[in-house]
Amino acid sequence: MKKLLNTLYVTTQGAYLSREGETVLVRVEKETRLQVPYAGRHCLLWAGLVQSVFAGSMR
Repeated sequence: MKKLLNTLYVTTQGAYLSREGETVLVRVEKETRLQVPYAGRHCLLWAGLVQSVFAGSMR
């Protein structure tokens, strides 16, 4: 996982992205690996075997 500028890139295989309030959670094997505020994020990008609950806008 890397944070470059205002984009969150998730490439960890088996990661699961979800939202808790105004933050984005990245979990791997049911353990929260990263929790960052969504405010100011321009983009969320994930690649590989990554699951997400995001189907549209966070607004």
